[in-house]
Order: sequence, then C-alpha cells, then structure tokens
Amino acid sequence: MVKHGITVDLSHNSGKTISDILDYMETHHKNVPMIVSHSPVASTYGCEPYETIEQTAERMDKLGLKKGDDHYRLAGCYRLIDAPDAKRIAENSGGISVTFAEWMMDGVWPEDITPKQAAEMIDGAVQEVGIDHVGIASDDMQTVAGVVGFAQKHANLYADNGYMLDAFDRGATGCGEMSKIMAPVVDELRKMGYSDEDMAKVFSDNLMRVYEQTWK
Repeated sequence: MVKHGITVDLSHNSGKTISDILDYMETHHKNVPMIVSHSPVASTYGCEPYETIEQTAERMDKLGLKKGDDHYRLAGCYRLIDAPDAKRIAENSGGISVTFAEWMMDGVWPEDITPKQAAEMIDGAVQEVGIDHVGIASDDMQTVAGVVGFAQKHANLYADNGYMLDAFDRGATGCGEMSKIMAPVVDELRKMGYSDEDMAKVFSDNLMRVYEQTWK
C-alpha cells in the first residue's frame, strides 16, 4: 500500500490488528501517516472498546450502576478506537475521522443523533489527539437499513459479543446525515470555542495533509 500510494486506513479492524499494523508501520514506514477514516474515539464515552459484554457488566456492577441508570452502558462498540491507538496514529502525523452513526455511540441511544452530539464526538477526538489530527468521516450512509439486514443474516461474522445486533434491536439505526446536520454542527463547535481555522482543519485540511503525504 505504501509503495503504491494507498493510504493505510485502520477502521473496521480489531484492536489486535490495529496494534500489529501500528507496530509494522512505526518500524518500516515511520514517516508515513495512517488514518482511521470512520470511527469515534472510545474515551469520548468512557468506554472500553475491546471488552466483552460480560466484562462491561462486571465493570458496571463495580461502579454500582444498573440498567436504566444514565451512565450504564452495555459495552463499548467494537468500532471505537481506544486512546493509546489514537495517540500513536497522531504521533505519526495521521488522523482520526469520526462518523456520526448511532450504534457506534455509547450504548445509551437517543432517537436520533443531534448536532450537539456530533460536535461532542468531534471534540472527544480533539481532546485525545489534538486539533491537527481530527477529521469527519465521508461514509454518510443516510440510513443503516442495509447494514441491519446484512448483520442479522450474517451474525456469526461479527466478533462483537452481539453488541451491534443488540443496538439495532434497541432502535439504534440512525445516522447524523451530514446534509442535515453539518451547518448546526458548526454552530455547536463555535459554542465550544472552535475557531474558523480549527473547523477548516477538521472539515478538510487535516485529511488533505495526510493524502498529500500518502497518495501518488
């Protein structure tokens, strides 16, 4: 991929695979940045992305939380990126692009993703890796209906302890469609103190910098 100018993307991978690729890239291609093209950061929600549902239940029990409590969550979605991996990507000049898909959130799902929640997902990544290493995802699905059907038919393909199907069953099928929410997301980021320069980096410049370094 590096030889042929293809950007290395770590989304859709397990924690072990991400770690292995990071190790390899840091050894053999130290100055070639990588990206996570469409995944939120786990620390935004206080989640542990690679733990099982049973491990989450034990953690919730130790915290004295029960189903129905505001801060109770089923588990961290397997698609979330943990903070150490995100920081390693940033240290190698790469970027994390968050996606506004409801089932990738914190295990406590609203009816729809609000602009404020989308801004919080961006800000959560910025807090971990800095303003120069965060972008927004380009996979605006509009609806996850096709994903739901495929996942239900091929449930055995997902090593996520049933997290995704449980999320779909609970109604977590929304997407924060960019065409609907991008303008008010800008308003929410301004309320958080983001400047026009900051938002230019998040909405385009950071990813374009990576692509200029990796594409041929």
